[in-house]
Amino acid sequence: MTDTTTTGTSLPREFREHVREAIAGLSEEIPPGPAGADALVRRAVAHRVLGDLEEALRDHDRAVDAYPLDPTVVCARGVTLLQAGQTEAAARDFDRAAELDVWDIETHYQQIAAHVALGQWREAAEALDAFLDPRDEDLERRLQHWQSERSAEPEGS
Repeated sequence: MTDTTTTGTSLPREFREHVREAIAGLSEEIPPGPAGADALVRRAVAHRVLGDLEEALRDHDRAVDAYPLDPTVVCARGVTLLQAGQTEAAARDFDRAAELDVWDIETHYQQIAAHVALGQWREAAEALDAFLDPRDEDLERRLQHWQSERSAEPEGS
């Protein structure tokens, strides 16, 4: 799962410089609005690698503001919040990301782990149950619609 243990000064100087160059390159590519969410998340992760959590969270916040319905964007901010010691805020992001994408294993893992860390056993159990039996109501609705259309077709069509 997500490794958040190696950051900042424990990294070799050459690698830190490489990450800083990546940040500079990503900074040139950020378009406004939802299109910029991907570059913002990538830059935030690069900041997180360096241990610059405040910079990372600023980029994550901008990305979530631009694209609040993208579960990857929301989950990525949760990981940074978790690393920053903001476990309650991280749990909220993981809960939201899990609602947006019931199939993402990493989101469910982070969601369960955050609630366990907070001692929120009911929420952790609910997250585990949702992981074990994902319910995608939109998918279920579309499948029911598709099945009703198929059953309405004449035989042999």
